[in-house]
Amino acid sequence: MKTLLISLALTSLTANAYAETKLIDQPRYSEKNTMSFNINSILLSDTATIINGSFYSRPNYWVALDKGTKIIGQQSGREYPVLASYGYTLGEECYMPESGSVPLVLKFAPLEANDSIINFAEGSENGFKISGIQLGQNPIKSKIHCHISGTTDDANCSNFILKKEGEMPISMFVVIPVNNSKFHYDLYCDWPETYSLINGNEYRQSAFYNLDFIAENNDVDIIVTHDGDQPKIDIKGGEMNEILNDYNNKRRTLFANAFDSTNALMDSLFNENKLFTDEYMELMDQLSRDDTTPEMRNALYHKRDSLENIKKQYTPEGNAINDQELAISDNIRKWKIDYAKTHKSIPGLSILKSLAIYSGNKIDDIVEAYNECYAGWEPEHPYSLELATIASSGSINPGTHFIDFSAPDLNGKEMTLSSLAKGKVTLLDLWASWCGPCRVNSKQIIPLYEAYKDKGFTVVGVAREENNTEDMEKAIAKDGYPWINLVELNDKNQIWTKYRISNSAGGTYLIDANGIIVAVNPTPDKVAKYLKENL
Repeated sequence: MKTLLISLALTSLTANAYAETKLIDQPRYSEKNTMSFNINSILLSDTATIINGSFYSRPNYWVALDKGTKIIGQQSGREYPVLASYGYTLGEECYMPESGSVPLVLKFAPLEANDSIINFAEGSENGFKISGIQLGQNPIKSKIHCHISGTTDDANCSNFILKKEGEMPISMFVVIPVNNSKFHYDLYCDWPETYSLINGNEYRQSAFYNLDFIAENNDVDIIVTHDGDQPKIDIKGGEMNEILNDYNNKRRTLFANAFDSTNALMDSLFNENKLFTDEYMELMDQLSRDDTTPEMRNALYHKRDSLENIKKQYTPEGNAINDQELAISDNIRKWKIDYAKTHKSIPGLSILKSLAIYSGNKIDDIVEAYNECYAGWEPEHPYSLELATIASSGSINPGTHFIDFSAPDLNGKEMTLSSLAKGKVTLLDLWASWCGPCRVNSKQIIPLYEAYKDKGFTVVGVAREENNTEDMEKAIAKDGYPWINLVELNDKNQIWTKYRISNSAGGTYLIDANGIIVAVNPTPDKVAKYLKENL
């Protein structure tokens, strides 16, 4: 019924247009700060600007747009306040149905003729924002145009999130609406790379699968089906996707049930309260409490990681089963590497890259496979550059020298870690404005910095940001970091890759005055102890 009402609204809004209308389906943008609102299409005419959008959230959760919502023309600088809404009343809480999606239409005044890029913004400072919305016919100049069309058998799937495989959907992601179980999108990019589709409903529940395909210069047909709760993707279109399909099918055939027996044993131990140690259970209970402060939570996370590193989260019975699972995982890993070696291709390169970003320092077998089969092959491809960087960087462990890099400060001045850390005990703080735990940890270092900054201690911060430094600058101002902070914008300098944490928001490294790493991700207490003993 809602879809019918919105269709009628669109008809009435455009029926009196006296000039040819222009429809921009799934307009592209430079960045957005929300997954709860998406612009599906924009209709332009001399009488109105119509945005057809959707709210997305968990069932029974609400989403709202305030009455100060507007669009801003980048060329004219003019603001266009919202004039009317259909399917939703501005300022009210809109509760989500079981589908997790509600369509709506927003009406604005007609745009100035020179406005080819607009920004969408709520009136409040922290409201929904979508920047750099392109209204041109084909403003994107890319080597690859991949037309995606697909179907899903999940009747409750209202949208897919599209992102590059291995990247966090922060500000650079696409929301693809699903209508009558069908979806489509035109993807433009410069390299054939692996992209992931994620069921938006599942992503908002924090329990989801990545459905991968290769963006190649072709039409790609995708069929998403389910075997129980686990989705399966079938891809047609292009030689690379044929290889990826073969890889997925063989992997499913060999390993689909690989963990069934160990999972059953783990479940049995858990139900008998024999899986986790008492120490670990108490720690997890503390983490779940509402009265646990961010500082306490940070210390508990460090303690949890320590227990897991020394295999003290499980009981002896639990560790025995976990060892079986680790052995199965090693066999799957070996099979994946062998497949990549025997199928020299972009999908093969992608397999190695994906394994590398999730493996930390345990990547000798991946580096060996890369050097044996792919070194020098497609040398300009982003995957080749990343794997070459990993292969040449060496491990990041206590006792090894830090890896040098250069990055700009907020004024654009290039600086190197070696020059900033020379002759000083240094805490290298790799963080991000969107990483809450990173910022809690950084704030706890401030008193130590103030106490020891004149005694030979310094902190070098590097923020991993997307597109601009606005959020980084706000975070620094709010948290009060007194030390220098450099910028890693869009992973330009591959700093996270060099430190083998490309799948993480951040990490900290305590470095002695000779440039040797003393500790990786030390707690603030451990940093304090080291400074007290050495400065």
